[in-house]
Amino acid sequence: MGVMQLIHRLPSIEMIGTDILEEDENGAARLEPRSSTISRFAIHHSSLDTYYLANVVYSCKVLKEFQYSIGGRDVPGGSYSKFNPKTFFFTILPHRETLEILDVDAECHVTEFSWEVVEYEELDERFEEWGGRRDAEHVWTGTPPDSLWEQSGSLLEFRALKRLSLGIHILMYYAQGVNLAKKESFSLVDCLPPNLEYLLIRGYENGASEMHDAQIDSLVAWKNSGLSSLIEIQGITECIPHAEDVDDPDDEDAPLWEREEEWSSESD
Repeated sequence: MGVMQLIHRLPSIEMIGTDILEEDENGAARLEPRSSTISRFAIHHSSLDTYYLANVVYSCKVLKEFQYSIGGRDVPGGSYSKFNPKTFFFTILPHRETLEILDVDAECHVTEFSWEVVEYEELDERFEEWGGRRDAEHVWTGTPPDSLWEQSGSLLEFRALKRLSLGIHILMYYAQGVNLAKKESFSLVDCLPPNLEYLLIRGYENGASEMHDAQIDSLVAWKNSGLSSLIEIQGITECIPHAEDVDDPDDEDAPLWEREEEWSSESD
């Protein structure tokens, strides 16, 4: 957060992109709400607390793009920062009229999604047990207003969203709605952003869940009908794996991410 403190109000900077970002162990001051002119973020191969991400989003006057991914690196101490989908949703919901690109690859940091059967109707309550409103009062400098936690909504409300990349479980959770009464029958097709053009789904495996299969079949049929704004869907015929942390970086087979070297073809 230290670097953000230095540049987040510079009027000419609209986007920040970084890899292997770590939190300040000394507890750097948080960003003030609605203070930043930066509207696009791409934070990859990092392991950040949900409140860190929430504070970054909450500092934006306008948010147009947010990318975040874990994985490809060794996490010091073997621990990792849990990702709370509910808290994160509350922070992006106020930007539903401007957010154009959302790409979150952190499903492996959500314990509730590792269960054999995910009960989506129980997730709102489950996500209050950790990383929610109660914990924020202790770790989030400048506790956000009550109105942040009292929100409710779904992906359907993100009218500006054109490109969406999520894990299968977070997609289903956000589509059904956060802090909304769960309906007996749910249709993913009816709950997607109205102007969505590109959808990437991570972690979907045909045959693993009857509910998921039914929703994906309807989604593909809807896209092929030509009645939707969807142009491309990824992760249907071939499973796109979730990003994962590296347990042993010395293992030759470990999926360790390395930054590509950029060589100039021009001679000095």
